[in-house]
Amino acid sequence: GIRKVTARDQVEFDSHEMEAGGLTLVRRARFAEFALDQQTGRAEARGPGSVTVWKQGRGNRASLSPVAVARANRAANARDTKWEYTRIDFANEMVAKTKLRTISFIGQVQVVYGPVKEPLEVIDLDNLPKDGGAMYCDTLEFTQRTTVTDDKYVELLARDNARLEGRSFSAQAYAITFDESKGLYTLRSKGDQQAMLWREHAPGLPRTPVVAKTFMFNPARNFVDFDNASLVRGLQ
Repeated sequence: GIRKVTARDQVEFDSHEMEAGGLTLVRRARFAEFALDQQTGRAEARGPGSVTVWKQGRGNRASLSPVAVARANRAANARDTKWEYTRIDFANEMVAKTKLRTISFIGQVQVVYGPVKEPLEVIDLDNLPKDGGAMYCDTLEFTQRTTVTDDKYVELLARDNARLEGRSFSAQAYAITFDESKGLYTLRSKGDQQAMLWREHAPGLPRTPVVAKTFMFNPARNFVDFDNASLVRGLQ
């Protein structure tokens, strides 16, 4: 069989998945160049490029995932659930390693995510939904994990000038990790720098700053945990 497939000059991919007679996932990808080694499962794409995914989910937050993640506890009628939207734009390179279940994006990475009512609906950066947001960084890596109950979820690591934007918060740090199974962001600084978070303590109140070396943030619960932070300002 063919081991390696290479495509050049503005490559476009579109795919969808069905379950129980209903649409459960739509994926679109646009790259300048794309190559796939079918023996190793390694795929590489040159930017500028984008990956957009609409998938059925819980509707209360996006999973930030460019890959299909099965839900062990998915509702019986998938067509009654809401959709989760994720779009990832990158300037330089994408590398996917199927066997390791990882996808990396490099160069001016921007992620926009949030719940939508139906597939193909997009989110406006200037009008983020309540549980939506945007992330910016220079390097972004997704890893698919599996729990002991065989439920799959995604972890991500954003590094180098990482920023996070939501309707009621914003944050910046050297590195930001996200654990989908907990809905939890962890922000870490580097060297003498500090990680920073601006958030509303209650809807409609002015954002107040929090500064620390390392802290965890759950937007859905508006919860902040500083662990062993060396410096905290703005906590109320």
